Amino acid sequence: MAGGHRDPARRRARPGGRGARTALTHFSGADDPDGLAMAHWFLAYVLLHAGDLDTGEELAMRAAAGFHTLGHPWGQAVVASLRANHALARGDLATSQTACDNALALFRSLGDRGGELLTVYPRAALAEIRGDHDTAERLHRDGLRLAEDLGMWAEARRSAVRTRPDRDAAR
Repeated sequence: MAGGHRDPARRRARPGGRGARTALTHFSGADDPDGLAMAHWFLAYVLLHAGDLDTGEELAMRAAAGFHTLGHPWGQAVVASLRANHALARGDLATSQTACDNALALFRSLGDRGGELLTVYPRAALAEIRGDHDTAERLHRDGLRLAEDLGMWAEARRSAVRTRPDRDAAR
C-alpha cells in the first residue's frame, strides 16, 4: 500500500502516531470541542506531510466529526482539503476530486484565499494525472501568485518549484 501502513505493528513503530496521541492527551477531560477538533486537524495535517497516512486519516476523520458537530465551515473545508490529499496519496482519484471540489467551494464561500491555496496541489496533481498539463501548470502559477499576494513564502516556494520556467520563454 503506497504511502501508508495498515499493519498495526508498523503503525506503532512510527513515531508520528505515538506523538500525536500523546499531544491529544492534553485535551483529556477538557471541555474544548473546538480546540480538540483543531488539534485533530493540525496533527492530521502534520502527519500527512510526515508520511503517516493511517494515523493522519484517523485524526482527520475525528476532526471532520468534531467540525461537523460544531457547524464549523472553515474546519469542514480544511478537513476536506486534507481528505483530498490523503485520497490522492492512496490513489483514490474520485474521492480526491470530490474532496477538492468541496473544500474549494467552502473556502470560496468563506472568502478564505489562503484556504483556497490548500486545494491547489491536489487539483493540479489530478489535472496532471488526467494528462491536462496546461490546467496543472495554470493552477500552479495561480497558486504561486496567490501565495505571493498573501505573503505565504513557503507555499510560494513550493508552487514555484512546481511551475515550468521553460514554458515562459516559449510564450
